[in-house]
Amino acid sequence: MNAAGPGGECCEPASPSAVRPDRLGRDPGLLLGLRTLSRVLAIAFGLAILLHPSTVRAFVPVFTKNPSNQSITANSTATFTATVFFATSVQWQISFDGVTWTPIDNFVWSNFTADTLSGNSASLTVTNAPIALSGTIVRCLASSASGSTASSSASLTVSAPSGTTLYTLSDPGGRYESGYLSGLSPTFHTPLLPSSSASNITFTFGYGGGTGEGVTITWQTSTTGTAPWTNASGYTISADGMTLYVPTASTTMNGLYFRAYVVDNGSSTNTVYTNPARLDVIEPIGINSNASGDGSTNGSMHTAVSTVATFVANGSGTKLPLTYQWYISTTGGTAGSWSAVVGATSATLTVTVASAAQNQNMYYCAVKDSALATTNTDPVVLTVP
Repeated sequence: MNAAGPGGECCEPASPSAVRPDRLGRDPGLLLGLRTLSRVLAIAFGLAILLHPSTVRAFVPVFTKNPSNQSITANSTATFTATVFFATSVQWQISFDGVTWTPIDNFVWSNFTADTLSGNSASLTVTNAPIALSGTIVRCLASSASGSTASSSASLTVSAPSGTTLYTLSDPGGRYESGYLSGLSPTFHTPLLPSSSASNITFTFGYGGGTGEGVTITWQTSTTGTAPWTNASGYTISADGMTLYVPTASTTMNGLYFRAYVVDNGSSTNTVYTNPARLDVIEPIGINSNASGDGSTNGSMHTAVSTVATFVANGSGTKLPLTYQWYISTTGGTAGSWSAVVGATSATLTVTVASAAQNQNMYYCAVKDSALATTNTDPVVLTVP
């Protein structure tokens, strides 16, 4: 029964759902729940900002897992892995002394496979590794808009298998821009003059193991570096079978791959294949105009003060695209006096002649193709009367 209030009015009972304004302050459970929810939302918001692509690019990459040393037997597979945060790209590099590092992508490493950044992971796989790769050092270089970070280095150890198993000591070697790399299989670049052929090109490999009853070595070629492979013909093979000679090379052989396989005469199932090496026959870059321009005669550009001198160096070649870099010498073109003209990376160079002090400045252009072959134009002298 409801109690009557003043004036005989009856009081209604308080609704169970009514919450007094001070309940939040007096209900510890509810207050704790709201505080926890607030913290969770704050953490989620912070992570969303931290992991947003625009934020990731603002940090220098950080490695949380470096590649580790790998030890394998010859002609097996090794995989290097790394974990990195805040990176937008990675580049695996190789070194033979731990000092000079070269991007693996700059070579045609037929048995090196470097993946792109997948989430926060990157890997480098080496397959069919010969003994000659033992001691090779690799590392991963991670980059973002804020800079680059290199992982610690890791080495590859390749040992001979036990017993009579055949294995490769080295793959057919080749010559790259930086010189001869023994035992590896980079691209073999052979510059050719338009009217001549390269000669005395050799591919050599080494092997070990076997039953001691001799081996049969067969060389093969492929236009793709993969099947189908065709037994090589028309080439000279050394008496021991480990060297193939290319008497003359023409541009029709450009991109041809070579490999060898060895079969144990005492056990036909005991075989081993080298990794392929590619032959690149490169026509030299043609220069259609040797840094010439309006008003140039006999290697000299004549122009007056307050005018513009225009130099042109149109190149041509089979390994496109071509890139250009202009150089200047203010001391007569003596050795060591040339320096790159900043931003001058097109076939045309425009020089504003501001004063007679530019008289006798010299210019030339270095034209490079996609195979890293470079041809320089003849220098031109700027003559300001």
